[in-house]
Amino acid sequence: PLDALEGPVTLGVRPEFVRTDPTGPVHGRVTFDEYLGAWRNLHLETPFGPLIAREPADLAHPHGTHLRLSFDPAHLRLFDPDSGRSLA
Repeated sequence: PLDALEGPVTLGVRPEFVRTDPTGPVHGRVTFDEYLGAWRNLHLETPFGPLIAREPADLAHPHGTHLRLSFDPAHLRLFDPDSGRSLA
């Protein structure tokens, strides 16, 4: 269980599970918009560190754009920050 964890952890989520959402709980600023054919990876700086969100290719966001983000908690992963090993 998560309440058994002691000390800091690293939270991870794959880009395909991060979405732009005007009412999302996390805000970020676009630092790079990476065009990948059918998709774009939006590289963002957030209060929690860097994050990548995947969007359809037709949704471009210029450098510096401020966006709100959301994600499905079922897809969050916890890692040991020293070893990188998965904790959950």
